[in-house]
Parts: sequence; C-alpha cells; structure tokens
Amino acid sequence: MLLTKKCVLTGLLVVVSPGTPLQLVVGFLFTVFYMMLVLRTSPYIGDHEDILSFLTSFSLSMTMLAGVAKITDANAR
Repeated sequence: MLLTKKCVLTGLLVVVSPGTPLQLVVGFLFTVFYMMLVLRTSPYIGDHEDILSFLTSFSLSMTMLAGVAKITDANAR
C-alpha cells in the first residue's frame, strides 16, 4: 500500500494539470484518503507505528493544503 501511495504522489500527480491548483487538490484528496485508510485499518503491528503513519500523512495533507492556498493566492494576484 505504501508503494502505491508513493507511485500516485509522484507519478500520477505529474500528469494531472501540472502547475495548477487542481494538481495539489488531487494530491490533497489522495493523502486525506490514505490518512483515513491508515486510521481505520491500523495496518501496522504496534500502535506507535500506526500513530506515526497517521501523523506523517496528516503532515503531508496539511502541506498540500498550504500549497493549494499559496498557489491560489498567487494566481489571484
């Protein structure tokens, strides 16, 4: 699953409207989906690994959201 996440975030997002807010919105939606999947399934043996995976996905989601806000603001000016 982790390899699929990496492939989507690097390979698929390159093809989706490069340089537009849509590209970041698709990345944001995918990272939120993955974050909720990790939260729901708890795929790792220990609880610490599940929490760490959730927090890293949350951090990536917030980074994508900040990117959407920044590129939208830059396009508005």
